[in-house]
Amino acid sequence: MTFYTKRDSFLLVLFSSNSFLFVISLIVVLTTVPFNQWFKWIGWGLLVGALLSWLAAGWFISYTFNKESVLIRKGLFIKQIQYNQLIKAKEVYYRLPDLLTGERALSSKDGLALYYQTKVGMKTIKLSPKDKVAFVIELKKSVPKIEIEYLNKK
Repeated sequence: MTFYTKRDSFLLVLFSSNSFLFVISLIVVLTTVPFNQWFKWIGWGLLVGALLSWLAAGWFISYTFNKESVLIRKGLFIKQIQYNQLIKAKEVYYRLPDLLTGERALSSKDGLALYYQTKVGMKTIKLSPKDKVAFVIELKKSVPKIEIEYLNKK
């Protein structure tokens, strides 16, 4: 079963404006500073590659439950977490510092943090499925031993 990310317009504007400023500054440097022709081609290639990967990462985020693992697609990047590695899922409402740190596959402040065990230690990935309730139900069905923590809603 596949779930898609929830989109928060505030975050899309925030990340887009930062990326836009980076791209504009790179274009200014590439067009005004006298570089060797090869450096210019490499710079423009990096710029196009960065733009494509940014677009892919921002717009193509999905979470798929397979037979033995959950597959997290973040644009061009794919992460696979085996069910036996999953320890805990925690409902969270991310603040801006939380969104700028750690591994994330989200585009919304309302989401889940998945904790999983690796050979190195415990890791966390931040997710924001559009249908969080159905995601948690599917997660609990796939990993019965997982601990689920909910926010205290007042």
